[in-house]
Amino acid sequence: MDLQGQAGKFPSPGAVLVKAADLSKREKALILYRHARAVGLEEEAKTIVRKYAKSMVNDASFTPERIRRLVKEILPGLARELKAGTLDDDRISAEIREAIRNPTDQMRKAFRALDNSYKWVLLSLLEAGHLATVERVKHLYEAHCPAETQRPLMS
Repeated sequence: MDLQGQAGKFPSPGAVLVKAADLSKREKALILYRHARAVGLEEEAKTIVRKYAKSMVNDASFTPERIRRLVKEILPGLARELKAGTLDDDRISAEIREAIRNPTDQMRKAFRALDNSYKWVLLSLLEAGHLATVERVKHLYEAHCPAETQRPLMS
C-alpha cells in the first residue's frame, strides 16, 4: 500500500506488537464483536457470543488471534449444534475455554518448525516473567540454551 505524508511513517502490521494483557475489557469486547461482525455469523452464533462474551473477554488467555479463530472456526459448528438441539451450556463453555486457552495445531507446528535457538529464546521469555528485561532474557537464554545451539541475541 502506498501511503503519503505522515501516513508513510505508519508501521507495517507485522511491526506492531499488541500486548493482549494490557487491553482493557472494552477493547477486548470490541475485538470480539468486530471479528463476529466481519464473519457474518448466523443468529445462533450471535446468541452464543452475546451469552458468553463476558467469559471470553475475561479469560486470561484472550488474544485477538485466538478470538478470531474462535469466531471464524469454532462458533459456526457450535451454532449448528445449538440449532439442532444437541448442545448444552456446559459444553459451549468448555468449547470456548478450549479454543481460547489451548494452542492450535498451526501454533504447535510453527513452534516445532522453529530453529532450536529460537525455541530457547521463547522459553527464556516465559521464564523471565511478565516484566522481563532484555538482560534477564539474555542471561536465561545463555544459561539454558546449549552452547552449540546459541545464536547472538543482540547485534
